[in-house]
Amino acid sequence: METGKLQLIPTPPTDRDDNIRWRTELIEHAATSGDFQNLVMTMCREDICGWFDGFVWTYDPRQDISPRPMILYPYQRDVVLDLQAAIRGGEDRLIEKSRDMGATWLVIGVFVHFWTFIADTPFLISSRVEDLVDRRGDPDCLMWKADYLVEGLPAWMRPAYSRTFMHLSNRANGSVIDGAAANQVGRGGRRKAIMLDEAAQMVRGIDASTADCTPCRIFVSTPHGVGNEFAEIRRAGTATVITLHWTKHPVKAAGKRRLPDGKWTSPWYEYECSRRASPRDIAQELDIDYLASGDMFFDLNVLSRIQSDDVRPPALRGNLRVERDGQRRPKKIEFAEQPNGPLRLWLHLDDEHRPPVVHNYAVGCDVSNGLGASNSVASIVDVHTGEKVGEYATAERAPEDFAEFVDALGRWFGGQIGRAYVAWEANGPGLVFGKRLLGLGYGYVHWQQQEESQSPKRSRIPGWHSNRNSKELILGEYRAALAKREFVNHSAEAIREATEYIYYPSGGIGPSQLVEETGAARQTHGDRVIADAVVNRARVEQPKARPPEKVVSPWSFAGRRQEYERKRKRERGVRA
Repeated sequence: METGKLQLIPTPPTDRDDNIRWRTELIEHAATSGDFQNLVMTMCREDICGWFDGFVWTYDPRQDISPRPMILYPYQRDVVLDLQAAIRGGEDRLIEKSRDMGATWLVIGVFVHFWTFIADTPFLISSRVEDLVDRRGDPDCLMWKADYLVEGLPAWMRPAYSRTFMHLSNRANGSVIDGAAANQVGRGGRRKAIMLDEAAQMVRGIDASTADCTPCRIFVSTPHGVGNEFAEIRRAGTATVITLHWTKHPVKAAGKRRLPDGKWTSPWYEYECSRRASPRDIAQELDIDYLASGDMFFDLNVLSRIQSDDVRPPALRGNLRVERDGQRRPKKIEFAEQPNGPLRLWLHLDDEHRPPVVHNYAVGCDVSNGLGASNSVASIVDVHTGEKVGEYATAERAPEDFAEFVDALGRWFGGQIGRAYVAWEANGPGLVFGKRLLGLGYGYVHWQQQEESQSPKRSRIPGWHSNRNSKELILGEYRAALAKREFVNHSAEAIREATEYIYYPSGGIGPSQLVEETGAARQTHGDRVIADAVVNRARVEQPKARPPEKVVSPWSFAGRRQEYERKRKRERGVRA
């Protein structure tokens, strides 16, 4: 079609009532004219913002009418055109937003436009868990929004399509929109673009798992602290950032004014603040404030100092090679150096290729189910120096198998006592771990005590048992030890995981990506922070190694003095 003919179609008006009348008249006219339908289809293919303004409907039960025409605000037009260019050019985008700025609808709308008009274009949309991606009849789901946009198109514009679970296919041109939970995204094949919704709350690894799947990733989220990949991508500058602050919305920004501290306010903003329970909620949902939104448990300044001063690559990496007897007890333990081995050491081995025996060691463990979703971790500390000298992490070992490894690890880190002192979180998979460890005859372990007592007594229940109070107490001890440099942590991964620890709105403390999980799900999640906190407790309970006695010449003054003291004791009948 010639451009001149496209101008025969008037621009959709921005007033809502006028826009609805315009849509009704245009659709009625197109229903009687195939030529006019073709003209409109050409216009929509070439003008994505005109397509939004004239043919896209959205759903919002809070509004006085629903469906409602999606008439783009100026800031939304900029976003739509930028996303279109990013998809065509193969560039990443990161959308940081205040709540309710239309970002999710905009991204899905752009995908639906390509799906409708551009052949053989595959897209993927994802969120934290499957139920947020596709659950039929749920307007909060991403695929439901795509369905809504497609079904709202005029019949002559809507292509023949098929819809199955997590799959929307344009049968006329071969384009598809698929859905996937975050932990499945990397298996989705090649895509024109991928949308990652609420990316700040996704599990780690999403950046790496999607990099080879598509040239265009669109990360969308409100902030959720600084210890997540969304915040790290934002800081790294690897994606072009689109900021959708509430001050860009003409309704929300009506009557806005700047406060003395530099922040903006408006009647809408003040009303929204009055409805929210905490400053963290305001920082997350309204202010795009990464630091305040996280409600971090650990002090960011302390963690930054540790990253600068203490974190360093391990001196050795490898694994233990263990020969066992018929009862699976170690007969021979050797360290095998490997470039990418799971056992990382921040010390040098002695002449016998073992950790130096002049010090004693403690091992703290956090145990997962070993099904690949999270790590079982063993953290090793030199109790004499307070330094973390070793770390082992695996996502593939069952609790019983991990116990056998820790049994060998504790014997290898024997120190002067001959065995390292072992403590572990005994909840969940830790129960199985502890039973197996004790069954191997490893008895030099932490026994449960009454945490809140002024003079806690030991029980005969092995391991450290976690509840809300005991967890906050042991994590608080670890936080204080880091701040005072009583615990020196060289592990970059461990400190990075500490940045993710937040206070949950429902109570408790843990990684930000588990904020929506149940208590049972959290118990099956192993990580370095808990292992470090447990070994910090264990290093206090494990006695330091005695310094070696100095060899004194019997002919020196000190030697003669020692002989004189021994002689006096013998004369008094005291055994020397």
